[in-house]
Amino acid sequence: MATGFSLSGSGHWTAAGAEHHGHVFRGTLLDGTTLTLSLQMGEHLYDARLTSSDGEHFAGTWELTGGTGDVTATLYTSSRGYFLFGNWHESQKVYYWWFGLNKGDAIPGADGESAGTGADLLFP
Repeated sequence: MATGFSLSGSGHWTAAGAEHHGHVFRGTLLDGTTLTLSLQMGEHLYDARLTSSDGEHFAGTWELTGGTGDVTATLYTSSRGYFLFGNWHESQKVYYWWFGLNKGDAIPGADGESAGTGADLLFP
């Protein structure tokens, strides 16, 4: 049975002096190895799915109507929450992107029981 928690938060993208503000309105971290995020930047809604073999370094893709690209990130943890930082490839540019995340509620397991080790991540 998979364990995990949902994620949400606010963040930034930047490239060559241009900064864009975004928000994670839905996210999950399952078994510490599968990270899924639904992000909004302006009017654009993105879905990103990243995987990890060590629970720290993640790689995957993002999707947007009419486009897709590669994304990587490192997930840092502390007693106060999580910090996600990495590279976002879009429109032949590489952006730095980062989000501060807080752990929230557990996601129920497949059998309807609490997964126990999962939680929502919420933005301050």
